[in-house]
Amino acid sequence: MRRILPLAILLALFSCTDKGPENNTVPAEKPDVRGTLVCEEAGALVARTVPGGAPVKLSQLWKMARPSAPALSPDGKTLVFQGMEKGKWQLYSYELTTGEEPELLVEGSAPSFSADGKRLAFSKNGQLAIMNMETKTVRALTFEADAPYQQASFSPDGTALLYSFMQGNRIQIGRMDIESMSSQTLFRNPDVGHSSPVYYSEGKFCFVSRDGGNYSICSASDGSSSFKTVFKGADCPAPAIPGWIVFSKAGSLCLGHPESGAEYPLEISGDASAFSSAVVSIAEPVNSGPVTPENGDDTSSDQQQPVLKGRMVYHSYSSYNARDSRMFVYDFSTGENTEISRGWTALVNPMNGHFSPDGKLITFMAEGSDTGSWDIYLYDVTTGAQPVNLTPSGSYRDEDPKFSFDGRKIVFKREDHLAEIGVEGGSVRILTPDQSGLSMPFYSTDGNKVVFGGGDGANSYIGLLDLTTSRITRLYDRTGVVEYYPVTIDATSFYYTAHVSADDNHDQLFKGFFDGSNCIAMAFNNARADYSDACPVSGGWLIFCSTRSGSQGGYDLYIGHEISGVIYSLNNYSSTINSSLNELGASYCAVR
Repeated sequence: MRRILPLAILLALFSCTDKGPENNTVPAEKPDVRGTLVCEEAGALVARTVPGGAPVKLSQLWKMARPSAPALSPDGKTLVFQGMEKGKWQLYSYELTTGEEPELLVEGSAPSFSADGKRLAFSKNGQLAIMNMETKTVRALTFEADAPYQQASFSPDGTALLYSFMQGNRIQIGRMDIESMSSQTLFRNPDVGHSSPVYYSEGKFCFVSRDGGNYSICSASDGSSSFKTVFKGADCPAPAIPGWIVFSKAGSLCLGHPESGAEYPLEISGDASAFSSAVVSIAEPVNSGPVTPENGDDTSSDQQQPVLKGRMVYHSYSSYNARDSRMFVYDFSTGENTEISRGWTALVNPMNGHFSPDGKLITFMAEGSDTGSWDIYLYDVTTGAQPVNLTPSGSYRDEDPKFSFDGRKIVFKREDHLAEIGVEGGSVRILTPDQSGLSMPFYSTDGNKVVFGGGDGANSYIGLLDLTTSRITRLYDRTGVVEYYPVTIDATSFYYTAHVSADDNHDQLFKGFFDGSNCIAMAFNNARADYSDACPVSGGWLIFCSTRSGSQGGYDLYIGHEISGVIYSLNNYSSTINSSLNELGASYCAVR
């Protein structure tokens, strides 16, 4: 198993022999955990969300050598790590939410955040030091000539540090009061070594021991001279939620409760060959939207083409400026593909349809024959009657409509603002009177927020509007990179489209999070083609459009899995779906 940093190779070589009693308390139940995790894998830093997030290689384009020893801020947004430059370890800061080039902080290694995220403990030339993350000022804590200090970890209240240090040919653990800089050695024994200390709750910590080459994680309390072994064959402990740690065991990551000895596999994708740090929190109950009835969909496999029984609305045109868009509904259960726009008399160029949660209505944008402008329409699938224009008044440019998850409202773009209207009609409510340049809105599942695309071109970003406070937050804003078209998946996440980089304008698909956690690139992304217009299905499957090799027109519709990366053309379901034109803007509804 790969070690995380050169120091960790040493820290893991020793174990304790003066053990306390083995833990035999009742195991704790596995908590539901969600958050961000960063590992070192095959010499690169890789991020993933917990549970189940696909791995994203962060350090692929970074210039420093040997990026390692990742430390995450408590909010999961800032990553500090060590990298080699000109033969010396340096500390760098990287913002996971923006993806900008890492910032050089200071010479040093083995970083560790305080619980409030305001300070960083690290080793500099074998001495312990603390950096104020706001002012970037550094305070030295040790001044010994032989410089034995290697790794430090803050206590939860921030008043003390646990640290590793060399004593003879063994590594031991010490504890330092930060204010007085007084310290003491814990579990003193010249024949054994202890390493990698971390607190998992107030006054309680764990560390790594080794007995004849067998790694174990032990736990102890402040002020006690005894400890106990809780996880045999385990290494690399890191604090997770209160009372729990994440650790490595037999090449896999586990979630452990040191007080009871309970351990559970951590639900991640890919192989985390070396582990360093995690920030996770207990998931709160959330409103995940209306319950979808059983309909025959089978999306249980992440490899086999899913069996779908619902319906999909999409549009097809030769080009946007040709004004020749037509709208179709494909029924996966019957195999019928119906051009629903045939015979519509009061509008032209319909596009960007979206199903209501009950599957009975479709809202879309089109150019009104009478108004001469873009308007928002409502089509009743059950009757097939002519669509109703919800916004006939004024010559506004109304676009990008999406239903709320309770099916009662529609949010859309009016000129450069976000607006909403009731499904029954009525007056339009402007949601962002003081903000402009906003488009492509989509409700959160509870209806209290709207995720949207803001700005234009290189200045675009993915933002979040809180409808109760009118506050706007920028969730994803990579410098010079186009980001747009967010589509809500569930209570915590959404898909969106972004360019590869400021210099590569190929569209790629990403999974974003309402709390601003680092985004996840879809496993099927390929910079040789465009991938956009995500439409959630279920079980990690999504429908999207792409210009990838083998497409019949400019854009074809595909279904792919976000983690496994497998892709199937929707022509596998029916040869009537993709054509020599561009097929775009899909919306799937499993409810019939």
